[in-house]
Amino acid sequence: MRRNAINKKYNSLFLRIIILFRKIFMPGGAMSDRQMAILFLAPCALIVGFLGVYPVIRTILLSLFIKGTLSPKIGPFVGLSNLVNILKSHQFRIALLNSIIWTGGTVALQFVVGLILSLMLYKEFRGRNIMRSIIIFPYLIPVVVGVLVWKYMFNDLIGVVNYIFYLLGYRKSIGWLSNPNTAMFSVIIAGTWKYFPFMVICFLARLQTVSLELYDAARVDGANWWQEFVHITFPIIKPVVMIVLLLRTIWMFNNYDFLALLTGGGPGFITTTLPILVYRKVFAEFSMSGGAAMGVFMFLILYATASLYLFLYERAEQELG
Repeated sequence: MRRNAINKKYNSLFLRIIILFRKIFMPGGAMSDRQMAILFLAPCALIVGFLGVYPVIRTILLSLFIKGTLSPKIGPFVGLSNLVNILKSHQFRIALLNSIIWTGGTVALQFVVGLILSLMLYKEFRGRNIMRSIIIFPYLIPVVVGVLVWKYMFNDLIGVVNYIFYLLGYRKSIGWLSNPNTAMFSVIIAGTWKYFPFMVICFLARLQTVSLELYDAARVDGANWWQEFVHITFPIIKPVVMIVLLLRTIWMFNNYDFLALLTGGGPGFITTTLPILVYRKVFAEFSMSGGAAMGVFMFLILYATASLYLFLYERAEQELG
């Protein structure tokens, strides 16, 4: 009863606010459905604009001035000098290449593993629901737990990875995360394990909409499993593939916590990506404007990538239609 009374109280308060807005902005006429929709969506639009648009504008403005992290005042206007200096930096070029390798490697492996497992889990077999639950497990655990697990697995003295190689006859101990030749490969494998269940979930959700009659008709016509995948399965899930690849590309390109906890960007600069370099620029070199310039460059890269993905998504939807 008390909860119902509280709900009625807040509902009446909300209606009073709506009536007040109506009296202020539309004192003389009736409110249309379109105007009512705009009125209800306006608060959400303002919140999203403040939380999403304002930080972008603020970052762009900071990149045009000299601004220290610890200084409350903004320095002189320098235009695009911060961005030009960033592009000339050798560390920035290395971090950009590492970001491309990290993002491309993890997204590609997540796609391959996620697609194969989703096709396997789509079929009916005993224990399918249990297997689906196990597959999702890496995505549910906290990042710090996953990082600690992989740190122990990659340990050169007590790690299970080196122990497996020892059983296979390779007697040399490998420092997977401390060796410059294996560090990037190791973090890509660990990142793939942590984030591939997202693709499995999305692909499985789309596969549930595929009619089994299409496969029955294809088998009657003599199609094999590859022809079924190429002509039935993949065209149907292609729009979802485009969106999922876009989301994973953005998330992995901006990923900071996983790499920072696993290697800290080391050894040296081998696994230093742009988010880690931005952190160092702002909190180690105390250059807020330099970090903002890197953020603007990352935004431009992701905006171009998103535009390409959305173009391919629209084409896939048109082909499917």
